[in-house]
Amino acid sequence: MQQNSLLFFQPSDAFTQAQRMPVQGDLTLGNITSYFMPISRNVLPYEDSPRLGIRDYNVDFPQILKDAYSGINKFGQAFRGELSPQEIQQLAFDTSLNVAGGGMVGSKIIPNAVPDGSLGIFAGSSARYFPAKKLINEVDETPIVKAETRLKEVQNELSKGRLALGDQKTDALRAEQDKLIEQADSARFKALQDRKNYLVELDRFMESQDYRKGIPNQDARFFGSQRKFGTGLFQMPDGKYRFEIDDTKASLRELPRPTSYSDAIELTKDNFPNLQGMDILRRALPNRPLESILKHDELFKNYPQLKNTKVAFVDDYPYLGGYYPNENFIIVNSGSISKNFADESVKDRVMSTLLHEIQHNVQEIENFSRGGSRSGLENVRLNIQDASRKKDLSYQGNLNYINANKENIKVNHAIRLLDLKKKSMEGSQPRFLFGQQDWYKYGDQIRREVTEELGYPYPRTKSPKRDEWQKRAYRKLYNINEYQVFGANDFLDRSPQDLKNYSKRLERVMDKNLKDKLNYDSQSKRTEALFKMVASGETNTLAYLNKLGEVEARIVQARSGFDPDFKDEMYRPRNPYQNLPQGLFEFSSPRGLFKDDATIDMYERGQGLLSVD
Repeated sequence: MQQNSLLFFQPSDAFTQAQRMPVQGDLTLGNITSYFMPISRNVLPYEDSPRLGIRDYNVDFPQILKDAYSGINKFGQAFRGELSPQEIQQLAFDTSLNVAGGGMVGSKIIPNAVPDGSLGIFAGSSARYFPAKKLINEVDETPIVKAETRLKEVQNELSKGRLALGDQKTDALRAEQDKLIEQADSARFKALQDRKNYLVELDRFMESQDYRKGIPNQDARFFGSQRKFGTGLFQMPDGKYRFEIDDTKASLRELPRPTSYSDAIELTKDNFPNLQGMDILRRALPNRPLESILKHDELFKNYPQLKNTKVAFVDDYPYLGGYYPNENFIIVNSGSISKNFADESVKDRVMSTLLHEIQHNVQEIENFSRGGSRSGLENVRLNIQDASRKKDLSYQGNLNYINANKENIKVNHAIRLLDLKKKSMEGSQPRFLFGQQDWYKYGDQIRREVTEELGYPYPRTKSPKRDEWQKRAYRKLYNINEYQVFGANDFLDRSPQDLKNYSKRLERVMDKNLKDKLNYDSQSKRTEALFKMVASGETNTLAYLNKLGEVEARIVQARSGFDPDFKDEMYRPRNPYQNLPQGLFEFSSPRGLFKDDATIDMYERGQGLLSVD
């Protein structure tokens, strides 16, 4: 993005509805209660299968603990080769830097855990009341300012020339100038070093919330920071920390009548032919400070500099709104929304557009990834280069993971075959047979065949006949599984314990390289979408709509809830980062383009067009 480029918002920045899941099945008191109770229903394959508990229920771990465990256990399943490629991809999604995943209690038990009044502008660490201020190492730039201020004074004095100043004063000023340049350089270098440590303590705290070292967990970080600081912190794909400032209590002080944009521009050009660019806009369009238009105490308390942002309300502007960062100038096309400014819904729509542009203003202050104009091809090209670079960095680790995973699948299948073979000779308790992972798939067939071969059905009581029935069933399970995994039979001459030890070594290799695997998959998805974007013939439009700064500004609009189209609570998940994968941007592309192709949605896996300007 060029510093003087326009950050605009279009009507085609549309949202789609996202579905929300109830706590456990239908949202009933019984289901909610059962989520916390240490029981579960008996679910067995047949009426004559042995029951382990009383009547229809078993003593069991509460579902809350099962969900907590499953989020962590997914990694173990991945290491043992028990997850499909699609499930591995979903794990990458759940653990990516920018998308919530694996939370123990975050999204399922307390979906509304974030306090009311935190829906709106995404603010950052430069805000005066950033929640984690005490963990930020502030950078003192006073020495730089003092040295550069005095340097400017000395240079102005030297500009008078030696003749006017005299040799002695000139020499003294030149010596002072050299000293000040050295001081300014030294102060800048120190500030640069300090900036590297700016967020060290906060990073350390946030990383301590992760369930698995090196794999960021947004849910754990959000709720952990909420407990620590009172307000949850989260990250978008640019990696910058954010918190929400409540927009729901904001209001327009008044809605000025719009100025005809085209008429004002033409008139100004005629009367002031030497004016160009923003000078024309500033003179042509009546504007007022944001503070005089918007009542938003929390916003101005955190960013007092926003009070003086100039705002102009126009009609017949090419877009719904625009923000000019160099000039700190916002344009809102209120005339295109409605001519009836007494209608409260019109004010809400105008408010929604204004908040979109204010978010762009905050992006400038915080150095967040920005929105931008339609220089799409160049931006896409640079993003492809960035994705390729990140893929290259993760390539070897990804390959190590894949090779270890392939080997581990064979080893674990061999362990399973040896176990089935042992049980086919020695038998086992009934629950082990009916709990087999393949029993639900092949149980009917095996039950029918064994009953026909032995001449009697499965006995309910313990007896030699029941033992023989089970052993025969295990042999059939062995035959079914024997050739399912190519290469597993090569390990059958080794002992189960030897194979388990080998599997653990492979899991350690996978553990070490999992982060590279997830990064590689994520960047591959991103690259695929970028190439489809180029092939679409709509590169500029798609690049604009999917640029992180624009997506963030649209999220802010949806979460604030002013626009009548987005009043539904589904647009306001309590964890702000969850807006990214919810499908809000599925149809950000031109109507009909890639309608059935989710890969064009850059945020399906928490990736997208980061600002490269």
